[in-house]
Amino acid sequence: MQFLLPSVAPPVVLRRIMSTAKKLAAKLREFRTEQGAEHFSELAQRAQQLETALLSRQEILDNPEPRIAFVAHKGVGKSTLINALAGLWLDEAPPPADATSRQLNQRAILPLGNGGTTPCEIRVEAGHWEVRVEREEVDQSRARLRQFAEWAWHKANDPKRQPVEPHPPSDQGNEEPPAGGRPPRLQPDIERVVRGIAGLPEHSVSSPTTGASGKKAVPPKHDRAEELAKGFPEKSAFVAEIEKLARLPERQRLQWLPTGDVRRWLRETLLNLIEGKFEDQPFPASITIRVPSTGVRWNDRDVPLIDTLGLPAVGSGDSGSRPLHPLAEREDLRLLLKSPWTVIVVGAQFNEPPAPSVELLQQMMDEAIFFGETLEDRTVLAIVDPGKAGAGNFADAETERNQKEDRCAENLASLGCPRGLGHVNRWSVDDARSRVRCVNILEGGCEPLQELLQKAVERMTSAHEARLSLAVKDAEDFFRSLGDAKRQAKRRAVVSAFKQHLSPVVQKQLGKARVFRSNLLKPFADECRALHPSTLRSVIVNRGQGRSQNAWAMLESATTRELNRILAPFTDQVDNTSKALLSDPWYQDDDGRSVIAEEADRRQRTVEAFLRIHVAAIVESARDHLLKDGNIWSACDNEWGRGIKDPGYKERVAKHFEQWAVDWSPALLPELNAAEDEAKADDSGMLRSLIEG
Repeated sequence: MQFLLPSVAPPVVLRRIMSTAKKLAAKLREFRTEQGAEHFSELAQRAQQLETALLSRQEILDNPEPRIAFVAHKGVGKSTLINALAGLWLDEAPPPADATSRQLNQRAILPLGNGGTTPCEIRVEAGHWEVRVEREEVDQSRARLRQFAEWAWHKANDPKRQPVEPHPPSDQGNEEPPAGGRPPRLQPDIERVVRGIAGLPEHSVSSPTTGASGKKAVPPKHDRAEELAKGFPEKSAFVAEIEKLARLPERQRLQWLPTGDVRRWLRETLLNLIEGKFEDQPFPASITIRVPSTGVRWNDRDVPLIDTLGLPAVGSGDSGSRPLHPLAEREDLRLLLKSPWTVIVVGAQFNEPPAPSVELLQQMMDEAIFFGETLEDRTVLAIVDPGKAGAGNFADAETERNQKEDRCAENLASLGCPRGLGHVNRWSVDDARSRVRCVNILEGGCEPLQELLQKAVERMTSAHEARLSLAVKDAEDFFRSLGDAKRQAKRRAVVSAFKQHLSPVVQKQLGKARVFRSNLLKPFADECRALHPSTLRSVIVNRGQGRSQNAWAMLESATTRELNRILAPFTDQVDNTSKALLSDPWYQDDDGRSVIAEEADRRQRTVEAFLRIHVAAIVESARDHLLKDGNIWSACDNEWGRGIKDPGYKERVAKHFEQWAVDWSPALLPELNAAEDEAKADDSGMLRSLIEG
């Protein structure tokens, strides 16, 4: 049964979105390169980000190449699932529901086994029957040969003959020997090809025998490589002999066409390739087989199925556990899973899903930035039931498979899947449940698997279209708000320019401001010096309320005059900065002139507020303290009796007020600061004091 997988968006709608995306990308590029763009660096950077998002997401949809990659540890059953989907059985019909593993293997076209069967990626495509091989780089094949030869030589010539664990797969094939001298062994599926190419396969020396327990014993094997190595005292000579036997430069064949029964021809061809039996075959980097159908269609074409090289099997590590980072040495697989059009089918064993793929899922989540923003939309999990369902305490096999799916979904949710790029929430159990299927291909499991893949391809396609639509919306919003954004950019530039020009003035006037705050009554004392002696005496006698002069009015006038003197350069610089900015062509438009005028006005109002608040605070605080302090008035009144000649009466009174300000400044300044803080709040943050810049 085949499922047709349509695109989510109707073609007309999708074409319109892609056309809009193309126009917006060109418009963004035009904005970034137009004259004056250097003044809008932040906007130009945002435009470049939006353009990149549009182009990258449009490129994905311009080149839709969906493929379905099956990823799992060895022995889980990837090849079995692909055989079922593509109908790759020798007699076309699937095996019966009660078929044994041996019968299943005998009828499958893709070789099956208990793990370690596939030495490279096998890609199943729709087309005329054919097998093609992508040749591995000669240097990499030569490195594999050397590693195998060194391992075989050590095994033959090391009297201890200690077993060596198979080494995890490597893209390089040239691992250094571990400490102790003996090199690591190639993993079995790769070693099988190397032995075949070198003409040194292992052979069983007898037929399997049945032991007392009734189980067949594994027969011993005759190792021709080990036997040959015993005749070479020098390891380097044996390595050279293996390279000579392999004849790598002569192995150039890349294509095989069918003869006779095409299904049996395909099975035999694949078996010979993975065992290195063809005299002219290279070491395969990947194998592509073309068959009438892959079993899954999308947009009126078959979707390729990819059987990836199995991850290290359970217990393959030195400690008997799986590697924490199963993709660490698999750059080929990482790149395949990174592709935005790859649906990732993670295989899990029936016993305790999602095991043994927990580490694989965890690594993909940890590296979500590498694997891309649609990782969560492209990932599903297939639990392979080898016929165990229904054997336990369940009503039937389907009930147990459903229970396995529920349990797996709970485990995925507890793992935190997905921590994808830009994904805030983890999967709920329902999210995970929609991405999990437990299948037995001999009991109608092919249809649920195809349904799972249908939804995965639809979800992946929908995700790409949604992300392009989102990028289009972001770009449209950018241009919709561009006028305001430009105005804000000009405003930020104007504010920065004012700050740059005013900061030196502020620093220069800080000294004068500190002198003023050190004796707040100095300007008032100078006013006293300018009065007629009798007028001053009237002010003193009446404690500030003279017949013709008022001390508090004098204090306000003197303080205002002194602060104006301190603030004058600041005000002048505001005017100078405005003129300088208006001479810049960038600001010679309505927005530019308006922004400069607004900022200059804000600065002037800041000065006015500073002046008003400080004067009011000084007058109020000084008046309260002076009226409560009878000593200051008495001391000034006594000066009248001492005469008005030099150092005259006015000078002596002024000195009293100056000294009083020095003595009382610790009490005056906190009150002044408190009044300033309250005034700043009242002015809604408009005020920026001179001293604070």
